[in-house]
Amino acid sequence: MNAEQALKGQRIPVQRWGVNELRESPIEWGNIKEPEKTTRKRKKKLLAHQKDALKNVSKGFKKADRGKLIMACRTGKTLTSLKIAEEIVPENGNILFLVPSISLLSQALREWSFETDRGQRNFAVCSDTKVGEKGNIEGINPYDLAFPTTDHNILAQNLKQKAHGRTNIFSTYHSIEIVAKAQELGAPQFDLVICDEAHRTTGVEKEGF
Repeated sequence: MNAEQALKGQRIPVQRWGVNELRESPIEWGNIKEPEKTTRKRKKKLLAHQKDALKNVSKGFKKADRGKLIMACRTGKTLTSLKIAEEIVPENGNILFLVPSISLLSQALREWSFETDRGQRNFAVCSDTKVGEKGNIEGINPYDLAFPTTDHNILAQNLKQKAHGRTNIFSTYHSIEIVAKAQELGAPQFDLVICDEAHRTTGVEKEGF
């Protein structure tokens, strides 16, 4: 409990890594007995259905500026979205990835960081409310994320700096106002916006509707 409290309100950004983060990291921990020989896990390759999705989305964007990609659970939507972004967004482009919960934000950020073979910089935008799907409180905090920010001023300042590669901003729908305020301060427009579980953008869920 004391350690948990010590993580809050730190002036210098703090990130917490637990057993799950270590397990899902790109390191082959089987070689830990010889640290100097520790290697990274092999990057994933697109499967046939993911290649089809990439081809169809790229084709669709030649005719329209928006669209829907519908894939079943556990079919690799996050990896597919990364390869779509790499295909259609310029090397110095800006991408906004929106998700309904902080846990999904963490998952997407981690996979995009590990699986890319291009230059990029990442930002995680989240509020302190820890709102999860359907308003549930999640057991995850901003300091559990890599590169977190809750301040639109800091985000705007960072985004104005020249990037070596693409800039990816991962945000919950709940925290999108931070992104909007950063753009009001001069942050660049986005070349691509990805809305994960986009049906959650239609409005508040109420019985009878």
